Amino acid sequence: MLKMKIFYELKLFENGFEELDRLLHYLRNHKEIPKTHHKSVKGFARRYKILLKAKADASQKNIDTLKMETDLNRYDWFKEKLSEFA
Repeated sequence: MLKMKIFYELKLFENGFEELDRLLHYLRNHKEIPKTHHKSVKGFARRYKILLKAKADASQKNIDTLKMETDLNRYDWFKEKLSEFA
């Protein structure tokens, strides 16, 4: 996930989408990952995808969707990135 954050920071959004795809593929094929980790990573991946889409097409709709997340407090990085859109 750190690599994905780096791609975002460097504005390498295509690389970010590719890394997201790799992460989701890995999760699908490795059932030994504990469910709590799996759920956490899937949550990160979902939010990351919304953030990438928002940055790629400058869509306020995607940002509003992400801002409505109730458990975003666990994700300081996402909160920081959302504040950049304001």
